[in-house]
Amino acid sequence: MMNMGRKLVPVFNPFTDGKKLVIRGVGLEILRELRRRGSAIPKHNPLSRENPEYDWVSLDAEILKGGSMKFLERAGCRRD
Repeated sequence: MMNMGRKLVPVFNPFTDGKKLVIRGVGLEILRELRRRGSAIPKHNPLSRENPEYDWVSLDAEILKGGSMKFLERAGCRRD
């Protein structure tokens, strides 16, 4: 899949042990939201045990920034 000129953050670190999710919390919520928006691009290596949906996923930098700000606002954080 080509990124069509989008600026991608190289990767989010793996969230699994190769089989099941081992990292959760805010990071996983952000990753799932980015996947829902189509801005998380899985890298699949058929020879690895990694889960391509959650391991070494490239992210659209601008959508990551905007999504992170929304998560912070929902958590009650504010800029003074």
